[in-house]
Order: sequence, then C-alpha cells, then structure tokens
Amino acid sequence: MTSVREEAEAEAPDDVRATMAWLEQAGYALRTHGGPQQPFNNIALVYTGRCQIVITRDRNEWSLDIAPAPGERLYQYDLVLAAQDERDYGEVFPDDRFFWVRDSSSLPRPPWQLPEGVSWRETLPSAAEWVTGAGVTEALARALQQRSAERRKAERRARRKSSPTTATND
Repeated sequence: MTSVREEAEAEAPDDVRATMAWLEQAGYALRTHGGPQQPFNNIALVYTGRCQIVITRDRNEWSLDIAPAPGERLYQYDLVLAAQDERDYGEVFPDDRFFWVRDSSSLPRPPWQLPEGVSWRETLPSAAEWVTGAGVTEALARALQQRSAERRKAERRARRKSSPTTATND
C-alpha cells in the first residue's frame, strides 16, 4: 500500500512537491493524515519545525496553513502573505475569483493550488521566518478582517450581477 507521503508526491502539483522537498531539507518533521481510505481521498501533511505548516488536499484542491509554533492556531496562507507584506488584503489579492461566490454556476472550478498564482516554494521560506516574529498575531487579525470585508464586497457584487435592479454601494 502506498503511504500518504508517496501519494501526495505522486498527485501534487509541481510547486507543492517542491515545497514538500524544501520543508524536508529545512529539517521540518513530517506527520501525515488521511489518504485513500478517507472521504474524498483527502490528505494532510503536517510539518513541524520552528513553526507548523500543514499542506492539505481536499477534493483535489491543495492549500497551506501556518501556525507560529507547533500546536498554535493555524492561519490560511493568503492571510500570512497579506500580513507579511504589510499591505491591505485587497491589494495583495484584488481578484474576486479567490472567493468563489457560491450562487454563480458560471464560475470556473477552483484552482488546484491556493492561493491561485502564488508559488509556495518561492514564498514559504520568508513566510515561515516571518510568522515566528513579533506582532504577527495582530497583523494576521488585521488581514483576516480585511479579507472578510473583501469577501462581503464580492458577495454584494455577485448579487448585483444576478439581480440587475439591485443597487448597493461597496
């Protein structure tokens, strides 16, 4: 039987595989969950080092979460990137496609790797270092608030598109 790690290696996009290799070379210890016996064939690769990094495949969609230290709260990678850049979430991720508004059947299927268009391998080394520093919790909370506001704006825009007589301001 194939191990969860081997399955991930065989199924993951190139950038995810490169990220897994970097984590292992950087000394992160790997613990796995899931695999073929799980619903939707889900996988979770938990890497523990200075911080904790979780790579997940859920219904063929790959995502990455980071905790400042093992066992602490995990943050979605888009939040970490926006907070690390000290920019507004909407500047870092200006496209509504990230939110996949549920009421529209015309949207394309989700990308294989989230956030779309971001190389984990290129950005993770600095993000993993940054997330262990001072002021991270506040910066991440600010990014989460900004993302929530952006999501609400995207939902209002989607409602306006589906109902052309409705007029609301963003």
